[in-house]
Amino acid sequence: MTALHYLLSFTCFFLSATSLIASSPEQELEQHLTLLIPGNGPEAQSARMYAQQRIGESMDRLTKRKIHKKKAKKAKQILVEEVETHFLKHYEARASMQGLFKEGNFDQTSATALYAILMEYLDWPYELRVVGMEVVLYYDPLAGGERIEITQCPRLNTTSETQFRSAYLDFVRFVGHLETTVWENSTTDDIFTTNYLGATATLSVTQLASFSAMRQAFKAYEKRAWTAAQDWLLRSRQLYRFPVQEVLERAVWLQLANAESSGYESLFYLWKLWEERRGTPWQGELIKRFNNNIVAREAVSVWQIDSLYTDFQRRFQNDVDAQVQLKEMYYLQRARFHAQEGRAVPVMNFMDSLYHLRPGDTDIQDVLAGMLVWTLQPVRNFSDGLERIDYYQKRYPFLQNNVLFQDQHLYYQAERVRHFFDQDDYANGWSHWLTFKTLSEEVKQAPRFASWVSTAYLSISNYYLRQGDPHSARGYVRRAANLLPNDDYLQHRVNLLQRYR
Repeated sequence: MTALHYLLSFTCFFLSATSLIASSPEQELEQHLTLLIPGNGPEAQSARMYAQQRIGESMDRLTKRKIHKKKAKKAKQILVEEVETHFLKHYEARASMQGLFKEGNFDQTSATALYAILMEYLDWPYELRVVGMEVVLYYDPLAGGERIEITQCPRLNTTSETQFRSAYLDFVRFVGHLETTVWENSTTDDIFTTNYLGATATLSVTQLASFSAMRQAFKAYEKRAWTAAQDWLLRSRQLYRFPVQEVLERAVWLQLANAESSGYESLFYLWKLWEERRGTPWQGELIKRFNNNIVAREAVSVWQIDSLYTDFQRRFQNDVDAQVQLKEMYYLQRARFHAQEGRAVPVMNFMDSLYHLRPGDTDIQDVLAGMLVWTLQPVRNFSDGLERIDYYQKRYPFLQNNVLFQDQHLYYQAERVRHFFDQDDYANGWSHWLTFKTLSEEVKQAPRFASWVSTAYLSISNYYLRQGDPHSARGYVRRAANLLPNDDYLQHRVNLLQRYR
């Protein structure tokens, strides 16, 4: 025999021996426990060693009862007695495998996993199936299959399965996992199957371990332990991929994204949601976060605003609609920043850009009108104020119908009327009063309407008093009081002027 033949023979012998070692019951038990009690830390390793010891003791007891020599029905009865006597102590929803071996806390799935381990060790045929969020085991499926009932657990039946399906579909809706068209064009059964376990009908031990880890992720989610939920999801995915993992991960992202409106961690997860499915509602929420991140900063600077804008713009680079919305918010925040600094020119530059970007947007019109009024407030001279009013109204026609802006307009008109009547310039005063009167009739809802009416009418009344005409003076005050029936000062003024004859 050649050296090559010796080498090939030795290799075949080595591979065969390795295969035999890997398939031994003890080796398989260790592998299964590694799947079901994951982790490389001392605690996990200790838990697996303890579980292996408990199962070894159980197998010794089963061997003493000669379970291998019993008929199927009797053997199954002995196995159930062993498990219920030595392992299942206290029911606990979504119990972990580690807790089952250590404290005897169990639920449907963890108890079923224990049965699966023991049947693997005994080399008995079985089948694992999922019912809602739990796993059930059927013994000897080729012979018809007899379900192993886990006592003390909530009963799994058609009603509980229907309730779970409905709750899960509501959960899928909540996280916005599917487009509206999918809900409209698919049956609920198809949606459930596609987005829960897919086409998986029965589970292997590896899939069972993945499913169990996913259940622990749900448990962590319910406790709002987001990091733990992500860790369990990662473990679940590493073993086997189920569609439900994507749904739960999306739910975790949603919770993290909503954790705080200006936090960087929440923003990170909001971007992940948007990248998964662009458009609403994530786009609007991201624009809101852009705004909140600027507003929340106490020592904000132009550099900070521009830096954040550049980052968002880069992420939105392939979405025109998102870029437009971002630009609108950027213009608004830059205008707001300069307004706080008292710089009127850059305020108007950015608001002008915003207006021309969306000239028909009433919200932008309202903000622009407010900004314009703000820039006018330091202008006390009515000539300068009216000149600016005229310029703004020509540039932004919508201001003609804006009550806040016209309130400022009315103020300058009233001041002009008072100026000329105080100067005893009746001709100009009367001409400007007619203009004021026309405007006041159009903007009776102006916030400071009463003040400006009083200013104009009292200035005329005082003029007539100086001219020795108390009758006319009283008449203009009475006209003002008719416009403002709840104004006590005007009513007092009318009564006072009654004394003049």
